[in-house]
Amino acid sequence: MISFEALVEARPLIHRGREITWGISMDLAAFSTLQTDTGVTLAALDWSGGSGHHVSGTLRFPAIAPDARPALEGASRLTLTIRDLDASERVFEWNLPLAQ
Repeated sequence: MISFEALVEARPLIHRGREITWGISMDLAAFSTLQTDTGVTLAALDWSGGSGHHVSGTLRFPAIAPDARPALEGASRLTLTIRDLDASERVFEWNLPLAQ
């Protein structure tokens, strides 16, 4: 299993001069993919976080790629993409191996 611990903060929106607050009330896994620089793309398995304005949890991905090899085999970079949450796309990137 490949896991990411995350803190998600919903930002207030300003519409016609009024602040509209909102929260995260959806499954983050449905909007998230993990890609390696070797071309492996993984859909998230699940999100353990709750809902609300400030949420934290774990976003989990399979450790085995669709072609049955270890998902991170030969990878030197990871890209986590979260689409259509509070922006059309949020992208986070890490070089491997991750610092301990």
